[in-house]
Amino acid sequence: YYAFQLAQTYLLLENDESASSFFKIASESPKLDKHYRAYSYSSLAKISFKNRKIQEAEKFVIHATKIDDKQ
Repeated sequence: YYAFQLAQTYLLLENDESASSFFKIASESPKLDKHYRAYSYSSLAKISFKNRKIQEAEKFVIHATKIDDKQ
């Protein structure tokens, strides 16, 4: 949960590189609630899309919807 919160903080500070690092940790954490894991993948998709990495963004969207179809 700490990685998710740190990722959110870095995202607010517009530090996409650090936010991505912590969202990746959060998304792969099996103990984290599925909603937070899926949100982490969605956030990674948004960051990737913002940086014009469209195929990477699509991959993250697929992961998010597999975990939680409400994403």
